[in-house]
Amino acid sequence: MRVDILALDQASLGGLAATTDVLDAANQLGASPAFSWRLLSTGSSVRLRAGIVAPTEALATARPADWVVVLGLGSATPEAIEARLSRPDIAAAARWLKQAGAGGARTAASCTGAFLLAEAGLLDGRDCTTSWWLQGLLARRTPKAKVSTDAMVVSSDPVWTAGPSYAHLDLMLTILAHCTSADLAASVGRRLSAEQRASQGGYIEPLGMAADPAVASLEAAVSARLSERMGLADLAATIGTTPRTLARRIQSATGLSPMRFVQKIRLDAALRLIRSGDMPLSRVAETVGLADAATLHRLVVRHTQRAPGAFRRL
Repeated sequence: MRVDILALDQASLGGLAATTDVLDAANQLGASPAFSWRLLSTGSSVRLRAGIVAPTEALATARPADWVVVLGLGSATPEAIEARLSRPDIAAAARWLKQAGAGGARTAASCTGAFLLAEAGLLDGRDCTTSWWLQGLLARRTPKAKVSTDAMVVSSDPVWTAGPSYAHLDLMLTILAHCTSADLAASVGRRLSAEQRASQGGYIEPLGMAADPAVASLEAAVSARLSERMGLADLAATIGTTPRTLARRIQSATGLSPMRFVQKIRLDAALRLIRSGDMPLSRVAETVGLADAATLHRLVVRHTQRAPGAFRRL
């Protein structure tokens, strides 16, 4: 099975390593059909992160393989991503990806690579994800997509996306399971000492979800008053706006409804408390403004696919 690895300047070196390590390990363990791969860029070489230059085949003359795996763009903030997406190589790569998708190739990307899939129109009408702190930006730039705020890997065949940089390993193991078998993917994971993770929920940091300053201010205010029950009108009053404007700004910044936004803040705070010690779940729930321990347990499982107790061991 042929795999194209698409890299633009400053692309993720870790993403390249994860892609080739998974495919190489799969071949060593007897993948059938075996995998072959090549590195593509808009020129004859590409400068990866850390200044490493790698020879590539040019997109202009490359016929897409069965799978096209897009590496991250090397930008970490919304502002840097907006600037990166305006460069000519993005437009050229997006045109090639659009043609590849139309020709039947499956496409995959993690982290900021999802933005290149979006530029190609491949996320329209599909479930997808990206790094947790960039999900609002992706939702705003791609209003026809449904951006998941929790999943580590989202399959919306023939398009696959994943979360932050090291989620690229989760992405490749998921693709391997799809193309071969779950048993082979598990064997490769063990060989690479990599455990597949279902959710980004346990990794989200506080005050990192919103690019809009007003929404970030609301996040800070809610975080400071976790035990208080606040309705939509209360939330709007906190930043001096109307409920309708608040809902629009939160949706634009994070891709979430206002109450889902607040629930996410409470969940993140609860996970920090669970990790930090032995506070009973009933007390954690009370501290973050949830009804009871059962509600907290259901929320953690729903968004992380792990029971709360698992986080005490992290």
